[in-house]
Amino acid sequence: MITNLHRTAWVRALSVVAALTVSQGAAWALTIPIDLNDFTADPASAVTIAPDGSSADFVEDPVTSTDLSNTALTIPGDAMLFLFEYTLTVQPDEQNYLDFYLAEMASPAYTDGGGEGTYSGTVSMDLVPHRGTDIPVLFSLGCGFGDLYFDSTMTIRDVRIQTRGEDLPAGGNTFVLLVVAACSLRLFRRT
Repeated sequence: MITNLHRTAWVRALSVVAALTVSQGAAWALTIPIDLNDFTADPASAVTIAPDGSSADFVEDPVTSTDLSNTALTIPGDAMLFLFEYTLTVQPDEQNYLDFYLAEMASPAYTDGGGEGTYSGTVSMDLVPHRGTDIPVLFSLGCGFGDLYFDSTMTIRDVRIQTRGEDLPAGGNTFVLLVVAACSLRLFRRT
């Protein structure tokens, strides 16, 4: 038997579901994977790209930074975000950095790293100002002044562009609200 207290709790829960459905239902996002095989490695011997283009492993080069770049990545007209995940492993007695450049090559849009340790995360950069254009993108494993052994590594993976997607059909939210209403009425009829 459902008491008034249980009924009130269910109605509140269903109301929250309905409110979230309406507020979040305007559009859905699409994710477009970026194939790292379309990028250029420099030096080529210091970057290994997965056959499916989903990740790239960097090893430190003693002469120069290890770079992976695309000088003209096409950004869709409905692009929202550029995203990727990384892991940088800096060995003892070294200083290394991930420098990520997006559109503007004068200074990194994102940097992480330092002394010995593991640095990792997910980077998310705004693409709205670059919609419908071709922009340069560069991932770089650089060394600091205290770097002695040149054996740090870095992995870039799951590089993707998130777009706005398409609007949901006009009746999509209405259907969910009708189901919620029907469940609510069924609860009220039980005594």
